[in-house]
Amino acid sequence: MFRKIILVGLFCFTLSFINAQDTSSDIALVDTTTDNTASTEVENTTTSKEITAVGGSIFNNGSIDYVSAKVSFSIEASDDLSGIEALHYNVDGSLFDLYTEPLFIKEEGLHTINYKMEDKVGNISSVYKYDFITDTTAPQVKLASDAVVIKKGVTQYIGKGSKFYITAYDALSGVQSINYAVDSTENKEYVSAIELASEKGLHVLAISATDNVGNTSVAAEYSYFLDIDAPVVTIASAKEPIDINGELVIAGSTSIIITAIDADTGVKAVYYSVDDSDFMPYNGEFKLSSGKHTIKAKAIDLVGNTGEEITLNVTVDTVMPQGKVMLTENK
Repeated sequence: MFRKIILVGLFCFTLSFINAQDTSSDIALVDTTTDNTASTEVENTTTSKEITAVGGSIFNNGSIDYVSAKVSFSIEASDDLSGIEALHYNVDGSLFDLYTEPLFIKEEGLHTINYKMEDKVGNISSVYKYDFITDTTAPQVKLASDAVVIKKGVTQYIGKGSKFYITAYDALSGVQSINYAVDSTENKEYVSAIELASEKGLHVLAISATDNVGNTSVAAEYSYFLDIDAPVVTIASAKEPIDINGELVIAGSTSIIITAIDADTGVKAVYYSVDDSDFMPYNGEFKLSSGKHTIKAKAIDLVGNTGEEITLNVTVDTVMPQGKVMLTENK
C-alpha cells in the first residue's frame, strides 16, 4: 500500500491504493472548483478521505494510472470533530451522486472521478479529482520469420535453421511480456529469435502477450512442417557404362543425366561441375569429350535444404573401332 497525505486549507486528504500486485501509485489532487455552500469556517477541523482500489491490476507509467476492468474504487472519509455527513462523487462530469458503494468503471478510456465530502456541521470540501485510464484490450501480437515458407495445400513447410520473431503492441498500458510455446509445451517468455524443434514433422507455435494491467491476448497458433531432408541426387549415363579394370567407360555419344528427387517440398535447382570447374545450373543432359572426367552434382529444395555433393568418375572412349579383311590361303 502507498499512502500520500496532502494538506489543502482545512482539509487533510489521505489516498491509498491496494491491489493484488501491490502496485503503488501517486494520485495528484487538483482543486477544480469551489463549492460556494462551504462558507462556514471552523478552526482545528481535520477531514480525511481514502480511495482504495481493490482487485485487478494498477500500473503507473510515470504520469497516470492504468487500471484493469476488475478494479473497484472505494471512497472513505472521516472528520475529527463533527464527523462525516455524506460523500458525493461523479464520473466524467456527470451529476454528483451520493456515494454508497464501491465504483466499477469498466469502459475503456480516460476517466475522472470527482469527489467532495460534507461533515455534520455543514463544512463541504472543495471538489477534487482523480484521473486514470481503464485498459480492457489485450496487446496485438505478430509473428515474423526469416524462413522460406512453401505452402502445399493447407500445410506450410519451412527448412531447418528457420528463425521466428515475435512482436507485440499495446496502445494503452503497454506490453509487459510476450510468451510462446512449441508443440503444447510450457509457455516461455520470448526474449530473442526462436527456432522450432529439430525433429522433422508438423509443429505448432503458439504466441501471446500480456499488458501491464494483466490483459492477455488469446494465443495465436501457427502450424509448420519442418523439412530437414535435402534432395536425393543421382548421376548416370544414358547407356550403361562398361567396367574395364575398375573404370567406368562410356562412348562419346552417350549423354550424362542428373536427376534429383525431394519427397517433401520439391527440388528448386540442381547444380553440377565437370573436372573441378565452378558449379553451374543443370538444364539437361550433356556429353563429355574424350578422356577421364569427374562429374559432381548437388541439389537444393524449395525451403533451402542443400544436399551433399555426389561424384561420378567416367572415361569417355571416342576412338572408333578399326578393322580390315585378312586373307588366308587354304591348301
